[in-house]
Amino acid sequence: MKMKKRFFALALAALSVFSLMASASAANSSYSGISFTNGVTRRFLFSDSPEIITKSNSTNGYLAGTTFKAGERMDFELYHHNNTGMTKRFGIVVQNGNSTAATLTLHNKAIGTASGASQQSEQLMTAPMVMNYLQSSSSTVTVPANSSVFVLYKDVPNGNMVDGKLSMTSNKGNVYARIVYGNTTTAASTYFNIAKEEAAQSSYFSGQLNYVQKNATVDANKVSAFVLGEWPADRNFKNSNEYTTVLSHKSGSLDKLAGNFGVVYQIKLQNLNGRKVILTPDWGNTMRKSVDIVFKDSTGWHTTGTKTSGTQNMALVNDTLSIVIPGGNCADLKFVIK
Repeated sequence: MKMKKRFFALALAALSVFSLMASASAANSSYSGISFTNGVTRRFLFSDSPEIITKSNSTNGYLAGTTFKAGERMDFELYHHNNTGMTKRFGIVVQNGNSTAATLTLHNKAIGTASGASQQSEQLMTAPMVMNYLQSSSSTVTVPANSSVFVLYKDVPNGNMVDGKLSMTSNKGNVYARIVYGNTTTAASTYFNIAKEEAAQSSYFSGQLNYVQKNATVDANKVSAFVLGEWPADRNFKNSNEYTTVLSHKSGSLDKLAGNFGVVYQIKLQNLNGRKVILTPDWGNTMRKSVDIVFKDSTGWHTTGTKTSGTQNMALVNDTLSIVIPGGNCADLKFVIK
């Protein structure tokens, strides 16, 4: 995996493995590895490869897809840049292949678009989007027999990026979901006539995970610092089970969701005895221009707001740290206990 000039032009696009590799710097070397379990086990379809859609891609394309089992809840996220030269609709379409109507429960959903000109411009959208997603209310959609509908979409101007999340249950099997892009007037049904996914970019992940939340327990008497979204350049991980398990990934794409963007982390702290947990980004990493993550306190989910220097004391609920690293950030985020 080598550096490409377009990475800078895209202002460190959220899931770029280059930024994650660069985050594994000497300043982040002093930390203890921690072991994770799945806090919430659920299929999670994440689409970021190809990350950049250009004029050379299909006019209407599908990026990733899956099939529901009856009663199954699944999560989805799409993160892409539109460099096609025109406005494109990005979203999630569902096809009901049954002879009777299917009911979809949309538990949580949010989507937004922003300029891809800088990390800060992306974070000003992606962090609130994740916060809104976590706080959103459920709704239902009825899909008639043998019909297709958009369940989430955004019209994205040329030069902008899009980030969207959806958690959804189908009451029936034989129901298909695809993450797609195309002209703003293209019917949902059109995307199910496309035989082949858009080809992957090797530095970005597109595939299915079996987790949407990772949990860990940290003993503050033994651990003085830990890293979330760990991604060392040589893949010599200190953490264990942080990326377990990838169920499948698109041929040619990265084999793990580097940084676990969009995944909830829940870290239980033991023996704090009045000590604080402090977000301590590696500002020596020249690719980390800013940080904006989502965290939970006693009143709900919030964003830290865009930070370009310094540290931040993190809110805890019953000595538990709950955060999400949104797209647009460099991962390898260090937390110090003192």
